[in-house]
Amino acid sequence: MNLRGSALAAACVLALGAGPASAITIMLGGGVYSGNFGAANTLGMNSLDTVHFTSSATGTTVTGDVEASNVGGNLLLLTLTNFVFTSARSTAITLTIDICEMYAISSTTGWTGSHQFNGNVDFTAAGQSASIGSVSSHETTMLPDLLQSATAAGPGTVPISRGQGPATNITPVTAPFMIHNIYTITLTRGSSGTVVLNLPNSGVDQASTNVIPLPSASLSGLPGLVGLIGFKRICRTDV
Repeated sequence: MNLRGSALAAACVLALGAGPASAITIMLGGGVYSGNFGAANTLGMNSLDTVHFTSSATGTTVTGDVEASNVGGNLLLLTLTNFVFTSARSTAITLTIDICEMYAISSTTGWTGSHQFNGNVDFTAAGQSASIGSVSSHETTMLPDLLQSATAAGPGTVPISRGQGPATNITPVTAPFMIHNIYTITLTRGSSGTVVLNLPNSGVDQASTNVIPLPSASLSGLPGLVGLIGFKRICRTDV
């Protein structure tokens, strides 16, 4: 058994333990932030959904969407998008975003998974810094961790981009299929100015079987699969 994957799955299950009103789709944490967003459900085949979240505290704001899609039970996407995290606090601030989605699937064999993030950080002064990490599990299989840090040489925009490379074989798989990702982001603005981290259409978790069907008529008119997706889910309680 993959103990690290099991620990992530257990964390997702624990998030559901408070009852239906707080069944987790998105959980914000990290000290300054806290909050639960979304509703418990399994995303059916050929379905799209989105959950919006927003929160603020003194000197800091965060807003974004989590989008999910399920194409034929064979192609699953979970995307953190339209995301903007801003800090004007004099001390470092850390945000965690815990996302867990369940999907109806057509087969339990031949699955692979991958994840990535792409965006930028806007700095206003030298010495400011930002870091982002992504820890993802598909079922109980851990994907490679992603991490990037950036320190400002002066005012300006610095790109951030990390991907795991070749996809990971996902086994074992049982229905429904669970994708669970925890993003950890730290911003340090220093004595003045602001730091803003943007993920305009990322990070993305993708899982697929060996055979990917064409989108159904209800999905085919949408402009691309990554970023057109939506979100409902429940985290499995049998892992």
